[in-house]
Amino acid sequence: MALDNWSTEIYSPFEISVFVDLTTSSGNKAWEACRKMPCGKLAQWRTGNKLTEVSKDGQSILCSFFQRNNKSMPHLCDMPKKFVVGGVPRSGTTLMRALLDAHGDISGEETRVIPDLLQMRQRWESAGHMHLLTAAGVTHDVLKSAVKRFITEIIRNHGKLAKRLCDKDPLIMLSMKYLHEMFPRAKFILMLRDGRAAVHSIINRRIPVIGFSLNEPELSFNFDKNGLFFFFSILKLYDCKLLSIAQASLKVWNRMIEGMYNQCIDLGNAYCLPVYYERVVLHTKEEMEKIFRFLGIHWSERVLHHKTFIGKDIRLSPLEFSTTQVKKSIYVNALNRWKGFYSKDILRRLTSIAPMLIRLGQFENLVFMHNMTRASERNQVNDSLEGLFFTHRKYIGYNSTDEDPNYNDL
Repeated sequence: MALDNWSTEIYSPFEISVFVDLTTSSGNKAWEACRKMPCGKLAQWRTGNKLTEVSKDGQSILCSFFQRNNKSMPHLCDMPKKFVVGGVPRSGTTLMRALLDAHGDISGEETRVIPDLLQMRQRWESAGHMHLLTAAGVTHDVLKSAVKRFITEIIRNHGKLAKRLCDKDPLIMLSMKYLHEMFPRAKFILMLRDGRAAVHSIINRRIPVIGFSLNEPELSFNFDKNGLFFFFSILKLYDCKLLSIAQASLKVWNRMIEGMYNQCIDLGNAYCLPVYYERVVLHTKEEMEKIFRFLGIHWSERVLHHKTFIGKDIRLSPLEFSTTQVKKSIYVNALNRWKGFYSKDILRRLTSIAPMLIRLGQFENLVFMHNMTRASERNQVNDSLEGLFFTHRKYIGYNSTDEDPNYNDL
């Protein structure tokens, strides 16, 4: 049915999707009008005013419009590209989200459901199940369209409306390529934190529901029968041998960040930006300016004062594990809290347990912080960082005065 032969009166927020038959002359004219209509130009039909999406499939097209006279909703043509913040949990994703939300044009909270949906989608499209769906007419494209619409509705409606919509779900980055397939204009911020610090934070804060002895975190652990902890699920997923909770967790961190980082590299620097948590903490303005250039968003000094907007423009869930930390001003104390947590044996074998530490330049990151820390913080940070750097080199077989043949690769 051609758009110029279809009309309706709409008095409430409503999105319209219309299939147009391309076998008719009027249908082809409608297709050309849809394809050429720029954002900001009113539609020629009474069905709506702004083109949100046009897809071509065989002999028909799908044109989606949004009601023009509803002032409470932003025009979707004016809605910019979505972007996603994620990474291994406890890697600074909540802090990054709060910093971004301090900007007046950005809104992005954790949904908690999108990673679950993407995991379900993987099961649906598994080799043993997809042929059943295909036989039922539920093809990859049908699933992709449904998942895309679900994600769009969640991101658009679960938080406050803003010119730039963001999603902060750490584990969503495991599906980065699939998200890029659905949202080709979306950009991704991958938070990178020293795996030793991230794992220490997960264990030390007793994130439910794994309990263990903090004095001997590598030797004993038990499971709370009242719930499931995502990290236990990941441990099971990657089939790590539970010889020690610290060692197993480092292996999980390594595999998770490897999968995320590889996808980020494959997407390229136009779509994915790896961001070191440590550099954000130590050089907030420089790093955030780089991030805003990547996103194509104008800079705002509000970003440097996120604490001021907590509870106002920035809504934090009291159930998020990082909320109590994010409410504070940015501080450097957490950078070296893992010191003394791991045994000498684990540190000696760390390059084989978690080789991504080398690939991500974690040693180099320590040197970066040692050399580039703001003068006002050097007394507080540098001694600890230097101690960590040389202590670790000693544990893996080098004295602090020895020449490390692999140093340039670290």
